[in-house]
Amino acid sequence: MKIKNTDNKNANNTNNRSFITKIKKNIVIILSILAFSACLAGCSGEADSKYEAGLEQIEKGDYAGACKNFEESININSEKAEYYIGYGAALICMGDYEGAREQYQKVVTDTDNRIVRENNKRAYRGIALTYYNEGNYEQAKGYFELALKTKELENIDKDIMAYLADCELYLNNIDKSLSYLNKLIEEGGSGAAMSGYYLGRAKAHSILGNHSEAIADYQNAIKEKSGSYDAYMGLYFELKGTLDESGAAKVLEEAEAVAEKDDEDVFYYAVFKYFEGDYDKAAESFDKALEQGNDDAIFYKGRISQDNGDYEGAIALYSEYLIKKPGGKTAEYCNQLAGCLIELERYDEALDWLDQGIPMAAGEIKNKLVFNKIIVNEHLGKYEEAKNIAAEYLKENPDDTLQREYEFIKTRARN
Repeated sequence: MKIKNTDNKNANNTNNRSFITKIKKNIVIILSILAFSACLAGCSGEADSKYEAGLEQIEKGDYAGACKNFEESININSEKAEYYIGYGAALICMGDYEGAREQYQKVVTDTDNRIVRENNKRAYRGIALTYYNEGNYEQAKGYFELALKTKELENIDKDIMAYLADCELYLNNIDKSLSYLNKLIEEGGSGAAMSGYYLGRAKAHSILGNHSEAIADYQNAIKEKSGSYDAYMGLYFELKGTLDESGAAKVLEEAEAVAEKDDEDVFYYAVFKYFEGDYDKAAESFDKALEQGNDDAIFYKGRISQDNGDYEGAIALYSEYLIKKPGGKTAEYCNQLAGCLIELERYDEALDWLDQGIPMAAGEIKNKLVFNKIIVNEHLGKYEEAKNIAAEYLKENPDDTLQREYEFIKTRARN
């Protein structure tokens, strides 16, 4: 059987890479609230100056510099919770999630007063983000729920609920995810925020097979924010999945026109060119995106190599990508890398990556990971394991090709 990759021929690709950028942007927003609170309290002294410099460096993207300033502020005064919270946020942006958790844990105390409750809420949210960015959505969910229980800082509750909706989506608790998203949409918000809520709900509907609802929500996400490239891609895949090829092509054209207007959007322009099948133009634009510091371009250059049959080259690029961006290990990433390893008959390594990807996956990408795991187990001669996985897969996903293969696997499993 042919393996299933997350290529441009397959629909409903659910991944979390785009949310990494969202995390960094939201960290800046939350820290801005912190900085405002600190200023109201009266910032002064060298420690506060270092702290304020760290906040500015996070906003500018100088995460290493921010870490240095936060560390120095703590060395001068180890009593201020906001210093640890700022340091934890900078470490998240650096991809050091364990280090970030260590800083946030120093903030949490059981003293019951307003300031402590506020700091605990920020710390719980920070800890949740470390687990979220690692793909450990169960742990992330628990800490987001702890943060949401705290009544203080209600202005970050919508942000927390949006992450909770996403966690539930990845844990395949679609109804719970929809419950959060319906509430967020009902309460309203800014255009960018509403776009994100509609995007999340569209993904949930897509997983449930509610194609018309998904299409409508993707369109609403684009209306709320014309530069919602994730929504364009979701709408493209949804239309492809419903065999509306002309509609899908028009979506790509519209998305390209939006992205082409801004040099900073060259990465998204490259992505659209990739899915259009124009690999030469896509590669050229991904190179420009790399010059702008967008490491996600490395992942897509790997996909181009993989699509062209250069599996060793693709693996090298995927490995480089994960070094540059530790938070880039997603379900999609695991499936693409496993696909290369399968083609090279490195089945044990492929199985390891599939096992890493499945807990992070939902919807169609999860189906692809499980499908590929059946193939790998078959290649490894683990017919009993392949049979059991295939039986569960077929309960949810009728597949004539796999059904025929399943009958064959059963005969080998008996031997």
